[in-house]
Amino acid sequence: MKKLIYFLSISTLLVTSCSKDPVSSNPTPSPTTSYVKYKVNGVKQENTPMLLVLATIDTNGFQLIGIGDEYGISIVSKVPQSIGNYDMKNTALKTVLLVGKGGATGPSYQVEKTKTRSSGTLTITKVKDIGGRKYAANGTFSGVAESTSGETVTITEGEFFDVRTN
Repeated sequence: MKKLIYFLSISTLLVTSCSKDPVSSNPTPSPTTSYVKYKVNGVKQENTPMLLVLATIDTNGFQLIGIGDEYGISIVSKVPQSIGNYDMKNTALKTVLLVGKGGATGPSYQVEKTKTRSSGTLTITKVKDIGGRKYAANGTFSGVAESTSGETVTITEGEFFDVRTN
């Protein structure tokens, strides 16, 4: 009987000591600075710090500009001030995603209705009224942009965060 009690005590100790740690209920804190990041043809575009014209939606629509090491990006759209997924080739939104290489003198690529090989999605995940009929926004983007000569670049893992949404 002593052996049985000893065995059960050891078994109970092993089972309770091997249990999983409880999952933390503390969420990951929001970033403290605004950013835009993305990949062009699989190459991460970043600069420290990345230049970002804040992701703002107003009566003229949505505007975002980011400049990376090799490619810069600009998105202008007539998206409404609401969360949602938007097709960049939807003519009512008048969206243009412009990707430029090498500054003003390099080639540029666009996602827009006249570019037959281009496509893109803009997703607004958070919007906050910042006054003066302006809204800060967070979200993602991706697509295939086409140059005037028909060459394409692929934009993946596009993400923007405006600290004013906190």
